[in-house]
Amino acid sequence: NLYWGAMYGVKTFLPKQSGWKVLHTQSRPAPLILERLVLFHEALNLTVVADAWQGMAIREATAAFLEYAAGRTNVDVFYSGGKHIKAGSGAGLVVYMGHNGLMDFSLPFYPLKNDAVQRDAVIFACQSKRYFTDAIKAGGAYPLLRTTGNMAPEAYILHALLTSWGREDEEAALREEVAKAYNHYQKCGMKAARNLFAAGW
Repeated sequence: NLYWGAMYGVKTFLPKQSGWKVLHTQSRPAPLILERLVLFHEALNLTVVADAWQGMAIREATAAFLEYAAGRTNVDVFYSGGKHIKAGSGAGLVVYMGHNGLMDFSLPFYPLKNDAVQRDAVIFACQSKRYFTDAIKAGGAYPLLRTTGNMAPEAYILHALLTSWGREDEEAALREEVAKAYNHYQKCGMKAARNLFAAGW
């Protein structure tokens, strides 16, 4: 609930931002997923599928994210009016937001790249550069943003990321936009915010 329904959770925060429209909500789209949102931003021509995983299923959520990043698991999402979008590995950008489960457990293996698509991966979780780098390399995704320290993975940085990515900003500009958003809400100073987010390899 902290990263979904609280004040700065994805479901609570993102639909209130200018340009975003909720196209669909679905309860229990899969056994370990509590709720799914489909959002659209017309100016950016960007559709986002966001899933709220059960907290006890963090191992499965982490594994699913890595499967998506490696191009191994497409998720077919049907929403109002019979419309359909491919999420998961069908997305050009996959994002993990929440607690860094790899600080608590290890996975038996990291999924290997399964297609020729070059997709971006972002991990908004504490110390994700340290813990996720080997997994992202194995899966062949591009690490658009990782974190170097402890942080609050709240939806204002997701909003900044999606807006900048949707505009096709250069990598340095995208990192700056996310850092600005983080500093605006966390009041940590721009130097600290910039240092928190690592772009690329």
